Amino acid sequence: PNFSKNYWETLKKSIDNGCTQAYYLLAICNKHGILNCNDYGDYTFLLNRAKDQINQMNTYAYIVLAYEYKDVDKKLYVEYLKKACLLENPHAFSELGQYYHDNGNYTMAKKYYKQGCDKNNSHCFFNLAVMHREGEGYKVNTKQSKKLFKRSYELGNMKACVCIGGIYQDDGNYHEAKKYYKIAIDKDDPLACYNLGIIYKNDDKTFKAIKLFIKGAKLDHYGSQIMLGNYGVDLDATDDNIHNIIQLHNTFKYFGAYDEF
Repeated sequence: PNFSKNYWETLKKSIDNGCTQAYYLLAICNKHGILNCNDYGDYTFLLNRAKDQINQMNTYAYIVLAYEYKDVDKKLYVEYLKKACLLENPHAFSELGQYYHDNGNYTMAKKYYKQGCDKNNSHCFFNLAVMHREGEGYKVNTKQSKKLFKRSYELGNMKACVCIGGIYQDDGNYHEAKKYYKIAIDKDDPLACYNLGIIYKNDDKTFKAIKLFIKGAKLDHYGSQIMLGNYGVDLDATDDNIHNIIQLHNTFKYFGAYDEF
């Protein structure tokens, strides 16, 4: 982006007044070559300067520092995330919970996810729901999982919407499953396209199923691409093409030429 002279002058004034957010923004601009700001120091210096002046209103410098060490020094990565957590950064709770979750430390994962939920972090609700669903640190509890997924969805996590649909689908409540899948499909979620397509396929609503598989395939969902291959449908197939292919399958499905048609 092209930053105006006024933006640069205002940012410098903020830095001169010790604004930690301005140091953070300048560090990012420096790293990506957006502004010629080397007179104020390089990326690492500016980020540490923000960290040194940090307060409860600005904890993102710790988050960025943590990312810098994520693949280099796990100890420092965790240390910076914990500092951000002490300053109640919601994203830090999610990131730290995910770290422990991925490493199988479910006790610590639950601890940080729960603290993130207290801050209304949608990812913390989502991941805690996954733990209940999969029996990670808890007994399997789909009722509690669904409740947590719904809260995550209410906070804007569309992936949670698909998971809610999946729970209803597994329970045989296809009416509710369809409702949540359709919400996610409107936001171009590929897995929702595939899952609802499978429901329609099993209901012999082949045309609707294929249309959803096409959309899912265009969104790079592998399962949808496989289903289109089974039907022999191209991504650019018209409605007439689809109807002709369905008629062809219906004509020959009892001839033993196909595995499932």
